Amino acid sequence: MKVIICHLFYFLLVSLPLEANSERTSKVAGRLADVLVSDDEIRRQSSKLSTQLKEQTRQNNQILLERLSLFIDDEEDKSRFTQDFLQLSLQMEEELVKRLESELGLSVFMKETTVEIYSREFTDEEIAQLGRFFTSPVGKKYLRVSPLVLEEIVEATQKEIVPKILQVQNTLQNDYQIKFRELHSQFVEQ
Repeated sequence: MKVIICHLFYFLLVSLPLEANSERTSKVAGRLADVLVSDDEIRRQSSKLSTQLKEQTRQNNQILLERLSLFIDDEEDKSRFTQDFLQLSLQMEEELVKRLESELGLSVFMKETTVEIYSREFTDEEIAQLGRFFTSPVGKKYLRVSPLVLEEIVEATQKEIVPKILQVQNTLQNDYQIKFRELHSQFVEQ
């Protein structure tokens, strides 16, 4: 889930809309989108997303299986149910991936959105400069490593900040538990 959020965050970083520019800018942005949103990158992102969604589905189904199994007393029936359930679960995962690929149109969406956003944000000349940059060796490296860099930033932030958040939350819970008890005792003593 963290990686999904990271990739969405990365995508949203470049998707803050401003005012639209010319139709020519859209065409130039379309060429830039072909560089920025390559088919390989789309396949890579789709694969990551599919893997994460399948794992999430598997975990959810495992919880459901455990809960539903509680209501089956006969061990043989429970075993057959588990086998059938796991078979259906695998079918569901595969169908999920197929439907995501066929119904979402990720490739078209990413390219159209990239064109729209870059057309609003940049002039023809700026887009041309970006195109030259992103087709240069440094630009290609930037495109290749920037999602990884962002992921590392998110992971480092989570590693450093989440424990501090939990510490603040625990301290507040302890402080407020005392206050809640005091409030409760005022009503119980009456």
